[in-house]
Amino acid sequence: MATAAAGGPVVHDAVLQSNGDILVAGDFSVGGTLFSLARFLPNGTLDTTFGSGGFAATRFSPGVAGSFVAVLVQPDGKILAVGEGTTATLSELFLARYLG
Repeated sequence: MATAAAGGPVVHDAVLQSNGDILVAGDFSVGGTLFSLARFLPNGTLDTTFGSGGFAATRFSPGVAGSFVAVLVQPDGKILAVGEGTTATLSELFLARYLG
């Protein structure tokens, strides 16, 4: 798993939505949560109507470090993101589904 250099964002995957928007999965450290997505408009600007200011983040449990590594959009527009993370003793997979 790639890590953010000097606290910067890390992108692991991106997908184009049917309307031209671009979803990006990775580690954006949104509010201290590493499992996060960002959405950009077709012109490349951040879509501030998505999530909170253009970012959606999920906190799975305290002490989990990791990030989303893949994202896809279902035919109904819902978003699936899968990630990998670790605790002090375990390495785990995580899955989140967003309404879109």
